[in-house]
Amino acid sequence: MPPHFPFEVTQMMNIPNRLTSLAFDITDALTRSEKNREEWVEIRIDLCRALKAARDEFPTNNAFGDWFKENVGKMDPNERAAYIEMGADLDRAKKILKETKLTSIRHICEREFRYRTPPITPKRSKKPEEQKRDEQIIKDHDAGASVKQTAEASGLGERRAARIIQDEQLRREGMEEGQLLAQPLSATAQEKLDAHKRRLEKDYEQRVYDAARTMHLGWYNESLKKWNDRLTVFEKQLASRRGIMKAGEFKTLMMVCHPDTGPNISDDRRNEAVRILTEHRLRLMPETEDPFIPKHGLPSMADLQKARADVKARNSARAKAAYAARKAV
Repeated sequence: MPPHFPFEVTQMMNIPNRLTSLAFDITDALTRSEKNREEWVEIRIDLCRALKAARDEFPTNNAFGDWFKENVGKMDPNERAAYIEMGADLDRAKKILKETKLTSIRHICEREFRYRTPPITPKRSKKPEEQKRDEQIIKDHDAGASVKQTAEASGLGERRAARIIQDEQLRREGMEEGQLLAQPLSATAQEKLDAHKRRLEKDYEQRVYDAARTMHLGWYNESLKKWNDRLTVFEKQLASRRGIMKAGEFKTLMMVCHPDTGPNISDDRRNEAVRILTEHRLRLMPETEDPFIPKHGLPSMADLQKARADVKARNSARAKAAYAARKAV
């Protein structure tokens, strides 16, 4: 699977990614007409799915908002956030959209998707003798009997008797089992809960961003190294673009080496090709790898430079001696 780069990196490197297709899906869903209720639901589900997938590609809301504005267009931020939130549970979102009477996706998310609690499983109805026994346990406990005493009197275990007493206490307080989640929080508790959620979301986004940044930087540096290697090859090729031979000489070499014309080339042409290669020998390979120099005892470039320096030194010494002789006369 090829590495997946952040949107900013892919823009710099001009690499297409799945965000392009997501932008098309969002635009297509926004422009589709709603002929009936079922299609209205399907369009909203498509928007939930595409917007949630696109939001997951970005480390922050601001980065996602900038991308959305540039590639899709304008949409109310609260409405967009509702689609994204409902996109986290598409099955539940689809069920709620089919049952709701509301039309605003924001209100559906706030009033039904976010706070709807699972249905409470109805308790099994008790038999008359069980009901009478439980009432007697509660009556004895209200009269001051301990849980152990009520259990012994009813023939039940202590844990079962304690559960019956606890359920009755919850019922009296208006907090029957299964209804705790449905009770609204106080303003102070809700504010503390919202602040805690914001802190968790901020910490989560930062950790995801740091991990993605580290991972994408590794891929980016690896790709950058490959591009630098290719650039080095291109620069070497450009450095030799001045050419080392004439067009006629190159044509002669091609005719001699080509499998179609090589067998029919005359000896004169072959000799000319050898002359061209010999003339440009030191331009085509390093001097240290040239087998011709040690074989024929020819001086190397270092030897020639040393000989030139020796000649210059001798000429300089002779000139100085002559100048001193003239000055002495």
